[in-house]
Amino acid sequence: EGFGQVVEPTGILAVTAVEGAGVVAMVSAEFDRVRLGQRLRLAPGYNMMPGMVAQPVDSNLTALLLGFDLDRPVHGIGAVAFLDVGEPEGIKVGDEFRAYVNRDDEWTGEEAARLQVVLVDGPVSSARIVAVNDPVLRPGSELHLIKKMQ
Repeated sequence: EGFGQVVEPTGILAVTAVEGAGVVAMVSAEFDRVRLGQRLRLAPGYNMMPGMVAQPVDSNLTALLLGFDLDRPVHGIGAVAFLDVGEPEGIKVGDEFRAYVNRDDEWTGEEAARLQVVLVDGPVSSARIVAVNDPVLRPGSELHLIKKMQ
């Protein structure tokens, strides 16, 4: 609440012509039923090439997990989390964060989960869970930047 809104894309439109005060577009991808009257948003640009991967970094940048796209008791692979870091910190699509297992306030260094950034929107970003070893993720969890797109 207060950081943005959850938007679930139903498709991607490609503009084919500009006519007067409007445009003509073709549906180039459909994830759910695309309907007349739906709101549109400019798709984020990606400058990734095949074979590009995030590289390990030695960073002390941490992110706070603000919440999730859906309310579930346990968040697994594919779930989307919202982070309190974004463009001001240089976050890019493809960057990776790690949550660590903390038991009895003793840091074990064991990976609990890994998340990969899928959208950067100003001062915040969205990341999907790509690995879970211990289901400890919840709003307020601290995440550490471990890989960066170069």
